[in-house]
Amino acid sequence: MRFGVEFKPLNDFAIRAGTANNPSRFSAGFGVAVNLFSVDYAFFTHNDLGLTHQFSFSVHIDKKEDKQPPETEPVVATQASESSEETPEATQAAKEDREIEKIDINNATIDELETLPGIGEKLAQAIVRFREQNGRFDQVEDLVKVPGIGEKKLEKIIDKIFVRKISRK
Repeated sequence: MRFGVEFKPLNDFAIRAGTANNPSRFSAGFGVAVNLFSVDYAFFTHNDLGLTHQFSFSVHIDKKEDKQPPETEPVVATQASESSEETPEATQAAKEDREIEKIDINNATIDELETLPGIGEKLAQAIVRFREQNGRFDQVEDLVKVPGIGEKKLEKIIDKIFVRKISRK
C-alpha cells in the first residue's frame, strides 16, 4: 500500500511526503516550477538501500496544435427605434451604422450575410449558392467572383468579413 500527500503553499512550489509498505519506506521532498522548467528533490528511506536522494530537472513542452484565435470584433448592440413604418433607406442606414461581429463568409448563413451593409436576401442567396457550387472562398477578395458583388460593394464589407484558414495536415 502507498500513501502520499502534496501541499502547495504557492502556485509554483510544492511540498511532498509519502510512505509505502513492501518494502517499507518513507519519502519527503519539494518541487519548484518556473515557466517551462521544474526542479524536484526527494529524500527516500529504504530498508535495503538505506538513504537515497533524488534530484530531477524537467522541461515541460506542450504539444498543443496551433489554434488561431477567432478573428472577430466585439458586438455592439443598438436600440431600434419604435417607429411603425420603416423605409428601406432607414433600414439600410441602420444596418450600415451598426457595428457587427466579423462574419466568416465560408460558414455564414443567408441571415448572417444579410446583416452586412449592401447585402440583401438575393445577394446573400447568391453568395451561398456560389459557395456551394464552387467550394470555399480562399480569401475575402474572392467574393467579387459572385455575380452582383463588385469592388465597391466589397470595399463596404471587407472589414466586416473574414475567411477562416483551414490547416491541411
